[in-house]
Amino acid sequence: MMGSILTIVWSLANSSGGGVALAAVEMLENELDAPVGQRPAALGAEERQHLPQMGTDLEAAWQHPMAT
Repeated sequence: MMGSILTIVWSLANSSGGGVALAAVEMLENELDAPVGQRPAALGAEERQHLPQMGTDLEAAWQHPMAT
């Protein structure tokens, strides 16, 4: 997908003197930066304590004879 976006931006830059392309690049940069602000908070102490058990549960489920 990123290749097609870059192709569109390149085409706009070559056809319009770059003004539209710069606006498109700014819009894409904002879209790419947005998820950074939406990252979940770090795990708390209680959540970290549950991780080893979750790993054990996952391994048991993975090794179960009925798992496909």
